[in-house]
Amino acid sequence: MPANPAALPPPRILVADDDPPSRRFLCDGLRSLGARVQDCADGMQALQLARGEPFDLLLLDCRMPGAGAREVLAALRADGAARSARSLAVASSAELDNAVRRELLACGFRDVLRKPCDIAELQRVLALLPGGTPVLDDGAAGVLVPHVASGETARAVAAATRYRGGRRGFSNSPRAGRYGTSGFWEHVDAQDAAVVCMAMIEDPEALDRLDEILATP
Repeated sequence: MPANPAALPPPRILVADDDPPSRRFLCDGLRSLGARVQDCADGMQALQLARGEPFDLLLLDCRMPGAGAREVLAALRADGAARSARSLAVASSAELDNAVRRELLACGFRDVLRKPCDIAELQRVLALLPGGTPVLDDGAAGVLVPHVASGETARAVAAATRYRGGRRGFSNSPRAGRYGTSGFWEHVDAQDAAVVCMAMIEDPEALDRLDEILATP
């Protein structure tokens, strides 16, 4: 008999932002969504923390004392010994246009978060992680993901919404599982059949990769 799906541990997230109100909102919001959060206020401290600890996600402000998001990520990717060298990275910025967004994505960031943001935007960031779609556990019928610009991102988002063949962490205790009254496999089959995942094609560079995005199963 196959084993029951196992819930993934809470994601560990590093939030680096030199603006105290922004940093506090990001940390409080992510914690309210179940994440474990470490924060810092400058780029060099972020780099030190990411080298020494394995984070699942790095949320890095583009303009910080010492080093911005681009410099921190470049240094980590070049350091094979860093424990977060391959962690998923999201840049954050209060000044964001399409050109800047394209540049950040080209630097290796999976996504870009515009500040100020709301809880829904933080849920979207968490959805990029394996099993990172708590909004589905809360009973949502699906997810609408903006700025999907590559097949890699499309596959990651699709996998995060699925149990079988995907990476959605299991729990039948929240609302989606009728607060534990749904059986394990009943819940898995019902959710995989019903959840809708919609990718929004909004960026010019996405048109060049449209075939690979549309090929996502």
